[in-house]
Amino acid sequence: MTARTVDTALDILELLARRKDGARFSDLVADLRLPKSTANTVLTILETRKYIHRDDVTNHYQLGDKLRELVDTTEHADLSMSVLQSARELSHRYGVSPDIWALKDGLITQYSAIGENRHVVVPAYSVPLGYLFGAGPRLSNREEELVARRFAGATGTVIQADPAGPGVRLAAEAVLDPDTLAVLEIAIPEGRRQDVDWIEGLLQRRNARPGGDRPKIGWIMSDVALDSYRSIVGWAEYWAEEAGVDIWWADSEENEVKEQLAARLLMDQQVDVLVVHPVNAYYSSAIFYEAVRRNIPTICFQRPAQATFDVFVGGSAYDWGRMQVQYLEQRDIRGRVVLIEGDPNNGNSMAISSGVNDGITSLKERSLTLVYRQVVPKWSPNEAVRVVEGLRQTGTAYDILFVANDDMAHGVLRLFDHDAPKVVAGDGDRYAIDNIADGRQTATVFQDYRKLARLVLEAQEYLRHGERPPGAKQRQLIPQNAATLAWTLDVPYFIVDQSNLDIVRNYWTTYQTQIVDGFLARRDEDGRRVAIAPERA
Repeated sequence: MTARTVDTALDILELLARRKDGARFSDLVADLRLPKSTANTVLTILETRKYIHRDDVTNHYQLGDKLRELVDTTEHADLSMSVLQSARELSHRYGVSPDIWALKDGLITQYSAIGENRHVVVPAYSVPLGYLFGAGPRLSNREEELVARRFAGATGTVIQADPAGPGVRLAAEAVLDPDTLAVLEIAIPEGRRQDVDWIEGLLQRRNARPGGDRPKIGWIMSDVALDSYRSIVGWAEYWAEEAGVDIWWADSEENEVKEQLAARLLMDQQVDVLVVHPVNAYYSSAIFYEAVRRNIPTICFQRPAQATFDVFVGGSAYDWGRMQVQYLEQRDIRGRVVLIEGDPNNGNSMAISSGVNDGITSLKERSLTLVYRQVVPKWSPNEAVRVVEGLRQTGTAYDILFVANDDMAHGVLRLFDHDAPKVVAGDGDRYAIDNIADGRQTATVFQDYRKLARLVLEAQEYLRHGERPPGAKQRQLIPQNAATLAWTLDVPYFIVDQSNLDIVRNYWTTYQTQIVDGFLARRDEDGRRVAIAPERA
């Protein structure tokens, strides 16, 4: 049984635990977005082992007698589902490997994030960092709020940190029963803790400054948990003082409803320009229409939307897809291709997949053959992994994986050892640096995010004065969709592999030293910059 199968089994058990009346096979497949073959395999195993049972009359699956036996036994510590869920969310969001420690009868058992017993049993006094006894320094209030809000809300009462070793370790305690204590342990690498902490605080703080005479830019990002998007926020804040504007941030976390709400709140605050990083190419249209009604200039940022807006700042995602195909052709890399697309309602995902498909079709020698393609809702790395697991189960043969972004590719690459296919992804995240350097990932598609942030700040000044930014050109953002013809300011995409990997490495080094370690550190309690950085990138 693979780690992915275990993860699927836990998802099924968690869902059935929440539903007293159980769930049908079709409900499980739809709610958990499982391939039918995967769902059938896991359900058969769970039913055979009596962890679940199926009612012959209603065809509903429910929790079985085996689980009740395990809950009642006193021979080992039962791991709370909420603890496991927090661990898996951590693993996905920040690429960390959390551990779970369970204390019972003076002994400690260590578990992995998927609930696997690692058979590491040690006396309680030797547990690292003294978590179970309240040792170690406290987190700052902001750090404590961050961890409690994001990870430990359902599991913990105690959150601690220890600066020893690389990075900062965080822990959340949960009492599972009178005799058992579980601890979720998190390690955030040095250099990222301040980055993560500051950005989370920035997007949560109240940024309205009544009475100020500086222009207000409302900017909604789709998910600042991703490296590339978080760095855009950092660069934009870096130049906001120079541009003479205040930026009011919101993070929609890839949620259309949160995006709509954030847009309404920002427009109610009478922002001078609204910047939207659309979650959904269609649903976001309502935001732009409302902005037109309120006479607020708009910038559609990086992801195309099917709406009317003043200018699009981004790049040609269709060219991104064509570029990936041309890269393989130029290096005489041939074979069967699997295309793992991004969110089906995202404009970039549509354009990239069209570019890949058209690129393969146009090859004269037919050196590449598209054998399978699948969309991944919300760009989820876990869903991408499920797709690849499904290919294994069906025996689908392929040589090359086109993966929508580096975050998804990083998750998929964990499934392979020495038999990995060629993997081409995009975004130029920090994940990609090591993966490409080690030869596990073939290439990524990169775009200079500093230039994107710059273009937005330059464009907003013209829009505030009722002018079109100079250099804007009209083009169709999503192929075969005439409604996406728009004025654009583009930053080109280009391929990065081992031969020019220093481009991406240098970008992140500059971001780390200039923004994270330098600029963002010089802030007062309200998040305002204390000192103006002497240099501009």
